Amino acid sequence: MRSIATTRVTILRGETTNAFGDPAAADTRVADRVPFSILQSSARTTRRADDRPNTVLAYIGRCSPRVDVRQEDRLIDERTGDIFLVTEVSRTGSTVTTNDSRVTLEKVTVGTL
Repeated sequence: MRSIATTRVTILRGETTNAFGDPAAADTRVADRVPFSILQSSARTTRRADDRPNTVLAYIGRCSPRVDVRQEDRLIDERTGDIFLVTEVSRTGSTVTTNDSRVTLEKVTVGTL
C-alpha cells in the first residue's frame, strides 16, 4: 500500500536523565521533513485522582519503508506542532513490492480544572 502524506514530521530519538536522575526524553533529531500520513483512530478519556480529564488519542501513521522510525521515538508534526509517541512499528512485505510501514502513535492531552 502506498499512502498519501498528510503532513511532514521531525523524528526525535533518545533518552537522557534530568537533574534528579530520572529518565527524560532527549531531543536528538534523526530526520526532518519526513512525509507522513497521520490519521486519528480512537480516543480514551479517564479521570485522574485530582479530577482532571486525561485523554489519550490513538493515531495510525504510515510512511515509506525506508524511513528509520522506531518504537519509543517521538514525532513532531511540522504543520501543527503536535508531538506523538511511537508505540509500535510494523513493516509488512509482499512478493511484488514493499508496503508502507504502519506506525501506531499516541498523543496525551491533560485537561485543566
